[in-house]
Amino acid sequence: MMNRRNFMKAIGLATAGFFAKPFINQAYAYSKLDLPDGAELYGRFIILSQGMPMPEGITPPKYGVPNLCGTGEDGPGLTAVISQKADLDALVSDSPFRVLALNPISEPLRDSGGYILRHRGGPAYSSVYTYTFTNLETKETTEAIRLVSVADFYVPYPIWVPTNELDRKDQSWIKTTINNEPAILISTAVEFVLYWMLGDQLNTAIISKSIPDLSLETYLAQIKEVN
Repeated sequence: MMNRRNFMKAIGLATAGFFAKPFINQAYAYSKLDLPDGAELYGRFIILSQGMPMPEGITPPKYGVPNLCGTGEDGPGLTAVISQKADLDALVSDSPFRVLALNPISEPLRDSGGYILRHRGGPAYSSVYTYTFTNLETKETTEAIRLVSVADFYVPYPIWVPTNELDRKDQSWIKTTINNEPAILISTAVEFVLYWMLGDQLNTAIISKSIPDLSLETYLAQIKEVN
């Protein structure tokens, strides 16, 4: 199991150039939030133990979460529209979000396009851009990195993390900062997941551990805002 010290050493945060000064937890006012025992506010995140229910008083997304499966609490109906974008320029030209991308793109990664997820008849919910790599032996192409931006989300945003030895068997997590804003990095058996805020936007980077010669600190340093 990867402990906190080994986790920090493995990802090389001290040399990544992606993280800034230590964060001083600001007094974000959540007057209606019922903070349960064991939960922690960290900037605009609320850190919860696995299995802990969603706390009362969290502000939901203004327009809700688009329904992709065709059924919902109010009955059947697909409420999401996906607009595919073949490349980064196409995504940037049509996105109301600050789009994130890798710059430069390191081998063996390749652009694989993205999409904008919209509410049917309503505003955009998120933008997504992905990168893949191809296994030279099997010729199989696999998603390597997914960069997601959302502007309408739960506030504070809930993150469930492992808290006991059984939970932590394949997971580690740390609180850190990006540009002096809170960020949370989770390591699972198959991927790294980084959450951080950029202004009024929630960003997520999902980085597969199957990338050959994975250097997490390199990929984190390459994530840039492109519009």
